[in-house]
Amino acid sequence: MRYLLSVSLVALAPLFSAAQPITKDDYARAVSFTWENVNNKKAYNLSLIPNWHADSTGFWFTYYDRGEKKYENLTLKPIQRKPLFDHAKLASKLSEALN
Repeated sequence: MRYLLSVSLVALAPLFSAAQPITKDDYARAVSFTWENVNNKKAYNLSLIPNWHADSTGFWFTYYDRGEKKYENLTLKPIQRKPLFDHAKLASKLSEALN
């Protein structure tokens, strides 16, 4: 008898509870947790996509940091991680070429 009473109370509880209205602030906070707003803006490098070299000696990948996007190269034998290219040198060459 007690079991039946407790099950019926649990089943009927949602009927008597009132939902709170959703405000614009609640909606904005929920939107801030979507993948587009979290990935590489609040949480970095959640997914790494390796781009393998043709000879399988390693791979390069995109690395995100606060306000930066870097391209890194990883070689397997020996294991070394270094920039894929010199970012500052490339930027200066592009500036020269494009005035």
